[in-house]
Amino acid sequence: MKTFNRQATPRRRHQVIFRLNDIEYEPLRVRAEQCGLTVNEFARALARTSDGRVTLQVANRFDPLYIAQIKRIGNNLNQLVHNAHIFGRLSPRVEMLCNDIHDIVIHAAKEQLP
Repeated sequence: MKTFNRQATPRRRHQVIFRLNDIEYEPLRVRAEQCGLTVNEFARALARTSDGRVTLQVANRFDPLYIAQIKRIGNNLNQLVHNAHIFGRLSPRVEMLCNDIHDIVIHAAKEQLP
């Protein structure tokens, strides 16, 4: 019978929840995006430092703007599929477009890998 050492990774039991207005939230969101983190991850890192400074090392991460563009492309493709189901037709150019998107993503992934 295996026993697990729970001391190795202490469980996070406490929550800190607070609300921000748009003016307070936007700079936090921008800084988190620049670091490739979610706002919650960035806020946690800020809260855990004693001097209010966070030094983050980003290694082999995609540019957050690139990820946002890929998400938008995915949303547009989803809309195409949705319309295809509604209207029962799909442009033959969609498959070619999907292949082009695939090639772009694969090329970008290969550039990121060491």
